[in-house]
Amino acid sequence: MLDALPVDTVQRLAGVIQEVGSPGVALTVTSHGRTAFHGWGWASLPFSVPVTAQTFFNLGPASRHVTALCVLRLAEDGLVDRGQSIGHYLPDLPPAWADAPIQSLLTHTSGLPDYLDILPDPFHPPRRDAFQRITSPPPPRFSAGEAWAPSNTDDLLLGWLVETVAKQPFAAFLANRIFPQAYVPTGQTDAGEQIIERRAEPYERSRDSLGPTYIHAPLSYGGAPYAGTGGILFDADDIARWDGGWKQGRIAAVDLAPMLAPTPLATGRSIPYGLGWHLGQTRGRVYHLRAGSIPGYSAATLRLPADDIAVTVCANVGGADAALRRMAWVVAELSAPGGTPLTLAPIAADPVDKRLAAILDMSEAPRLDTKIFAPEMMAGLSDPTARRDVLPAFKPPVTLTPIEEYSVQQGRMRRYRAVAPNGMDSLLAGFDKDDRLYWLQPH
Repeated sequence: MLDALPVDTVQRLAGVIQEVGSPGVALTVTSHGRTAFHGWGWASLPFSVPVTAQTFFNLGPASRHVTALCVLRLAEDGLVDRGQSIGHYLPDLPPAWADAPIQSLLTHTSGLPDYLDILPDPFHPPRRDAFQRITSPPPPRFSAGEAWAPSNTDDLLLGWLVETVAKQPFAAFLANRIFPQAYVPTGQTDAGEQIIERRAEPYERSRDSLGPTYIHAPLSYGGAPYAGTGGILFDADDIARWDGGWKQGRIAAVDLAPMLAPTPLATGRSIPYGLGWHLGQTRGRVYHLRAGSIPGYSAATLRLPADDIAVTVCANVGGADAALRRMAWVVAELSAPGGTPLTLAPIAADPVDKRLAAILDMSEAPRLDTKIFAPEMMAGLSDPTARRDVLPAFKPPVTLTPIEEYSVQQGRMRRYRAVAPNGMDSLLAGFDKDDRLYWLQPH
């Protein structure tokens, strides 16, 4: 049963909702066995259909952990070896890509280029057989395990892996092996061209100042073959049930511990990223975070295990993932006052602060200096297409306020409030023992 969100919480979120700037927003909060929901705005603008707890939203990249879960399910069945190369299971792959270990695809350390940078029409990608015929895939951007840079190709290949090994479409595997055992009654894969009852219509913000505020988004990824890259449809009840499985440590009889373990790189350092989840600490307690967007949809999920709080926020507009991530933190702070970074006071300045601000001010073309960047960051920055995912994009000047620091293996993590002309965000930066930057992501 879903509870209504407290009235005072709804009122305090009014400003954040305006920042999100979406026709519709859905908020689901689970805590101590209870689930609260609130919807704002419209699932369909032309038909004036409001957002309700029964509205489906496409979770986009925030649902990529579902793909990882499918691979873990097959691994526990003895059908997939995560240490094996992807080409062992998909022999039709380009030779330059075939050697990537499956584990590197799961952790986005494969170095494979993003197919969205290769295909002429990323909104209507070809099917698997045509994919091989019409493209000449470039080589990996770096050696597997050398650096971290997210790529849609990683998840695309994992989706094909599931289909090949399970001998059924990705959507069917979810429907048969994952969602029923997780007690998720209506979860499903999205397909933009299909009519799906209760699905929120996808929109984008209009770039024409004289036109409407929103326009219909182009069709998103075309169904099951590309569901591995994200694209799971959940309503509020699905989200609550899915979160219940996470709190128990198992979903569909899969041990979730590997998904929440930091990823070791070739340098011996580990990055705060698991299988589909950003991993961090605040006030000495761990959290799990994921946000992302595709054309027409954005979503963010934040989990605070120590407080037994999980927040998922969805919107039917693209490009709102940063605002939804901030909204998730605001909701968590309202639910557990003093338990998030939002109320942290500034800490003492450090020489790395000015250096980091300078890096962000020139993030479009940073100077590759081995005294500033650790080897894993150098490897990621060496490729222009990877650079946009390795360094957050801010319009200069950027003002950084350090608010938290904690020690990690072979270095330290430092949290900042970042303010720039194009917005504000929270950043988590990793520095090695020589104060070289090896990790920087919104958190």
